[in-house]
Amino acid sequence: MSDASKQALSLQSFRSAILESNLVRNLEDLYTAFGGSKELDLSFNGIAEESQAPILNPPTPGTSLIKMNLEGYCDPILQSIVRTQKYPFSVSNLQTLSISLQRRSTAVLLTGFLDLELPSLEYLNVVDQELFLDPARTTYPTLNIAQLSSIYISLKTYGSASDHDALGWWVESLKKAKDASIETITLSITLVDYRLPPSGVPDVWSDLARVLSESAMGSIRDVVIGFSDSYNQAEARQLYKTAVETTMASLIARGIVSVLEEEYCL
Repeated sequence: MSDASKQALSLQSFRSAILESNLVRNLEDLYTAFGGSKELDLSFNGIAEESQAPILNPPTPGTSLIKMNLEGYCDPILQSIVRTQKYPFSVSNLQTLSISLQRRSTAVLLTGFLDLELPSLEYLNVVDQELFLDPARTTYPTLNIAQLSSIYISLKTYGSASDHDALGWWVESLKKAKDASIETITLSITLVDYRLPPSGVPDVWSDLARVLSESAMGSIRDVVIGFSDSYNQAEARQLYKTAVETTMASLIARGIVSVLEEEYCL
C-alpha cells in the first residue's frame, strides 16, 4: 500500500474493517491506516509481517478495538499488543475476540493476550485447528477466562491426537476460573478417529463433568457439545456420543448440558 493511500485512510474514521488480503500486512501500515478510527471492529485474514521498526512507546494510545477477528498468520499483531497494550491497537475496550489457532505459537500468544487488562472482554470464540500438527506436544498453558460470559470453542483432532489432548487444556482453564461469570459454553468437536480412551488414559469428559458440577461454576447456564459428521464413521461416532452422554447424564438431566449430533455441528 502506498504512503498516500495509508494517509488517505488515516483521515477517515472507520467503525468496521475487513482485511481479506495482504494489502495491509505490517504493523506500521495498520497503525497508520486506522489511526483516525476511534472504535473499530477489525477482521484480519492474511499474513502479518514482523515489524521492521517496532514502536515500543507509540505517541498515542492507538485505535481502540471493540471486536477483533484474527485468522491467517496474526502472531505479530498479538505480540505487539501484548508487549505494548496499545500498538497497533488499544484493547482496553475490546468486547469480543475471535481467533483461529493454526500454530502453537499463536496459542501461547493468546495466553499472554488474555492476561492483559481486558475489562470489557466478554466473548471468546476459538477455532483450534492446530492440534493435529503435533499430537505429542506438551500441554498448553491455561487461559485467563474468568472474566468471560460466553465461550465458543471449535476443536478438531486428527490421527493419533486424542480428545484428552484436544479438550484437556480447556478443562484446566475452567478449573482456574472459579467464581467466574461464564454463562454459556459451546463446544464443537470433530474427531476424525472416534474411539474411547484406552485403559489408564485420563477420561477428560468425566473431568469436565466434575468441573461443571462444582458450585463455583453455578453461573453456567448452557453447555452445548456437538459432534460433527466425520468420514463415514457413523457407528463409531454414535458409540462415542453415547459414552459422553452417559458421563454427562446428571448435567443433561439438569438442563445444563446438551449433546448434539449433526452433519455440520452448530
